[in-house]
Amino acid sequence: MVFATSSFDRTVMLWDAAKPSNPFKSLVGHAEHVMSTDFHPTKAGLLSSCDSNDGIRLWDADEGDCKLIFKGGSRQVRFQPRFGNLLASSTGNVINIFDVETNSIQQKFKVRLSISGQACFKFLLCCNTVSYQNGLLFFDI
Repeated sequence: MVFATSSFDRTVMLWDAAKPSNPFKSLVGHAEHVMSTDFHPTKAGLLSSCDSNDGIRLWDADEGDCKLIFKGGSRQVRFQPRFGNLLASSTGNVINIFDVETNSIQQKFKVRLSISGQACFKFLLCCNTVSYQNGLLFFDI
């Protein structure tokens, strides 16, 4: 099993859970501190990351190559559970929902509360509501 960590040294580190003493790969390219990472739920090796300068990168973790760079997330990135067609990101008081294939924003939510790194999906956010639970905002799209 492989896991990824974000770092203030502007890298994403890949680790083997069976041998966690040293990372086996470093993904370099972010302009600022890396704030969040998330693996795609079905495409092995596809990894998203965001930095504190709003930069989002999609990586081929197997090859160590950056496949796509775009703007719109400085706190957290999360792929849609089960399918991974969408990527949620948060920056300031905005949650963006990107289409992963077209690199286009499908939805943009502005909230009154500051988002403290918690843009996430809950089974693709059901019930057409916005709710606030335990410090998390949940949206239906």
